[in-house]
Amino acid sequence: MRRVPNRNKAWLAYGLSRIALTNRRKEHRMPAAEAAAAPSWQVWAPEHQVAARILIVDDNSVARTTIRALLDWHSFQVCGEAKDGEEAIEKVVELKPDIILLDINMPGMNGVRAAYEIRRIAPATKIVFLTIHDTPQVMEGVRVWSHGFVTKSATGTELIPTLDRLIGTPDKRPPAKSVKSKSRRAGAGG
Repeated sequence: MRRVPNRNKAWLAYGLSRIALTNRRKEHRMPAAEAAAAPSWQVWAPEHQVAARILIVDDNSVARTTIRALLDWHSFQVCGEAKDGEEAIEKVVELKPDIILLDINMPGMNGVRAAYEIRRIAPATKIVFLTIHDTPQVMEGVRVWSHGFVTKSATGTELIPTLDRLIGTPDKRPPAKSVKSKSRRAGAGG
């Protein structure tokens, strides 16, 4: 399998951080009366507190940090992070997360094998695969071992609605449209 260069992950992280920063600036600069009259996409902000505990598992520290920032911005509770499958299994036993965001391509124990072990240890824990590739191998792993998947190039637009669906809260936020344009320019494939 072809390994995707780290620059694509860096561009994804850059794009997600710019979106969060831009939206925070809009929210803080806009007076309340003006915000009430503005279209909803201009005042994009967290609308609920979510009690689900989320574990992020990815071998790339930039990706973990970016996903954590995105989840923090949307008031999700990140209970921990892991860099590979073995550490993920230890964290599941220790932290007992409700949802795990699990990268498929990791050194050592890959995401599909880790998902198998996690489902054996904690069957109630929901797993969402994070991947750069949308291949038949990925789809088979998703079908058997997880509750869904999000491509890394679309993390900014698809991750929050996927989590809302898993925990049963309605998605009231509009999609962040600039994520796809940034990831396409960066050459990240889905």
